[in-house]
Amino acid sequence: MYLNHQSIEGYQIERMEWLILALLRQARIEAGAVIFEKTACDMQQTLKSAVMAVKHLTEPKNQKVKIELSAKEEGPMLLQCDGPWLIEALVNLLKNASDYTEEGTDILLEAEQNDLFTRISVTDYGQGISEEDMAHIFERFYRVDKGRSRKLGGTGLGLAIVKNIAVQYGGTATAEMTPGGGLTVSIVIAS
Repeated sequence: MYLNHQSIEGYQIERMEWLILALLRQARIEAGAVIFEKTACDMQQTLKSAVMAVKHLTEPKNQKVKIELSAKEEGPMLLQCDGPWLIEALVNLLKNASDYTEEGTDILLEAEQNDLFTRISVTDYGQGISEEDMAHIFERFYRVDKGRSRKLGGTGLGLAIVKNIAVQYGGTATAEMTPGGGLTVSIVIAS
């Protein structure tokens, strides 16, 4: 985002376009106007696609996204999902992790599947957030560090979109502090 601007006006136009598109996506999901085309998604490929989509953010900061899969059985881990929408949710999670994690720090993207659920989590090892903020992070327009978010271009829509995508799958989005600092945000979908 914001890579093609030649001036502050160009930057502001790109930012406004992105904000409008994010609001439209959010409104369409909330209104039930988005039809999720569920097919068997290979989780390893889905996770790799999300990582590739944020490479332009992680590489300059020397951050590596480590992928870990824990399946209930041998072979590819499959999930009935709409691949592009799940990738959008993961990109939002990875972007947040990259934004709030120091340079040279790894980010963990993991998928765990058992007979009851599939959990896809992004763990960063940044500053973490307060308990008060934790209760609000999935709300539209909520930003934990307003000053820093403005500098990074955050709108407070990313995690709200993640939550709504999870709900469309009949699941939920959760967040918990990472031991030693940082945050783990997960999408949990019934298997």
